[in-house]
Amino acid sequence: MAYKKKTYNKLLSKYKNLQIIVFILCVGALGIISIISLNVAIVQGKIRLNSKIIDEYTLAEEYYNNKDYGKAKSILKKEINSTIDPKKEYDSKILLGKIYNETGEYIEAINLFNKMTNSLYLDEQLKYNMAISYLKSEMPEQALYYLEQTLTVNSNYIPTLLTLGQFYMDRNLPRLAKGYYERVLNLEDNDEAMFYVGIIALNEGLQTIAYDTLNKLVRTSRSEYADKAANILGDIYVISGDTDSAIEMYLKSLANSKMQSDSVGRLVRVYQQTEDYDSIKKVYEQILEQNPYDIETILSLGELYEKENSYEKAVKYYLRLTKIKNYDNTYEAVGLLANAYYKGAMLKEAEANYKKILIVDKKDDLYITALERLGDITYRKKSYFESLKYYQQIYVMETNNLIFMPRLGELELYFGNSDRGIRLLENSIKAEVGNAFPSRTLAIYYESIGNNNEAINYYNYTLSKYPKDRESIYRGGILYYKTKNYEKAKESLLIAANDENNTTLVRETAWVTLCSMMEEISSYNDASIYYRQLIEMSPKVENYKLYGAFSYRRLQYNDAIYSYNEALNIATDKKDMFEINLALGKCYYRMNELDNAEESYRNALSYNGGDSQAKEGLKQVMAKKQLIYNR
Repeated sequence: MAYKKKTYNKLLSKYKNLQIIVFILCVGALGIISIISLNVAIVQGKIRLNSKIIDEYTLAEEYYNNKDYGKAKSILKKEINSTIDPKKEYDSKILLGKIYNETGEYIEAINLFNKMTNSLYLDEQLKYNMAISYLKSEMPEQALYYLEQTLTVNSNYIPTLLTLGQFYMDRNLPRLAKGYYERVLNLEDNDEAMFYVGIIALNEGLQTIAYDTLNKLVRTSRSEYADKAANILGDIYVISGDTDSAIEMYLKSLANSKMQSDSVGRLVRVYQQTEDYDSIKKVYEQILEQNPYDIETILSLGELYEKENSYEKAVKYYLRLTKIKNYDNTYEAVGLLANAYYKGAMLKEAEANYKKILIVDKKDDLYITALERLGDITYRKKSYFESLKYYQQIYVMETNNLIFMPRLGELELYFGNSDRGIRLLENSIKAEVGNAFPSRTLAIYYESIGNNNEAINYYNYTLSKYPKDRESIYRGGILYYKTKNYEKAKESLLIAANDENNTTLVRETAWVTLCSMMEEISSYNDASIYYRQLIEMSPKVENYKLYGAFSYRRLQYNDAIYSYNEALNIATDKKDMFEINLALGKCYYRMNELDNAEESYRNALSYNGGDSQAKEGLKQVMAKKQLIYNR
């Protein structure tokens, strides 16, 4: 029994010891978890710890990594003054020197590092940072000295090897740089070293080594140097004509946001060569998915759609630009938006945005453009007085602006300011604004006040300078006819009548005027030809009636009957149907087709039972029929 009790006590003691160990482990684990959670919270900025609770250097290092140099600097200075640990003092000074280098305080960094040269912990890190301070202070000889000194302490110190490589690359000494980069690659796979070894090989004409090195970098890494390598390989493929491979490389380089602008520019140029604008849009849209507020990309998409005359889509991007908070060029963005609305004939929206530009009152080129466009928009709305006011504002600022001067001259004439209007238009003609508007407007003005001689002079001048000006050809032709200059009238009106770019009304009026003119000068065959061309061009009731009336006057009753019947087939207005049936009654009577004449007169009376002509015509038909019957 004593033995069993002794054994039991030993087991109990072991069990209690095990309980204590488990408890300690649990507490330790909870402590580790708490520390990890605390560190995460610090990094994310959720917790601001009291610097006295945790290690001062660790906190300063955290601020340094987050580029909060002011706080890091303050903590480090206190730590240096208060610590009794030489290693902590050394590390704190190194970090403080790094901060001085980052903030451009190179002299402070150099002074600090110089005071540390007697430190017990003198190592490659101090010499390297000293070299960086001299390098940034543009003292290359001292920098090179300390870089070389670093390698005497540690010949394999990679930051120094890389810095020496860059030092010689910056001074166009690639062969010296190459040795340092190759030493790095013998120690580790390093993207920076691999990139420059590839570049140096490319410059030395070692194509195979260059391709293999750069391609390996692109395949195995997603760093900034891999993206640079992809861009360079893409450029090489472009030169060799392999656009597919070039596009592949540029697309790979888009993965890194730091290189994005370079890659996009290259990729867009390749797509432009192949006129693949849809792919350009996809590239830009891909960028906006990653960064919805990328200003350059939004602008590029807006401009691209503008070039394609897709103004509604351009508006979408410019509108997006105006809504970006803190964008420092909203004024220009509103200008782009207004211009896109204007070009897309969305005049109400354009007017609203141009007025926003006037509110800013900068009196710059965009302000003047806004005035000019508002003048045009209100002119199109027939708000002529408002339009005049906008153009007058421009004139005060730019008296020699030839873009708006002709329109201002026209409006001044419209509102009775004839002297000012004539002067502006004549000045526009003298300045050769490059279009027919000023001289044509003066021609129209002089014609409106009955000064046909002056009007003809300006029409002649306009057509001598701009022989294809449609409005001058047409209006001049009409005026030539009025002033009995039939030869010039015929020449101009035939051009106007046959010009499919003219409106139907202009072409109809030209044909009708030609027909009337040919009748006046007894050129009946030409008149008949022109009437047929009129109804061929515009087979309307009114035109068929004109041809019918002409044929009746020429005693060509069959042609008249044909034309009136064509008119009757498409007529819907009662007045037209009455007049056509009345005319047909007369034609049939002349042709002695008395039954048709009777029917036509009765049809005419069904539309206008009180008309005396129809009654008299029917009476004549019935009398003639009775006379024939009595025979």
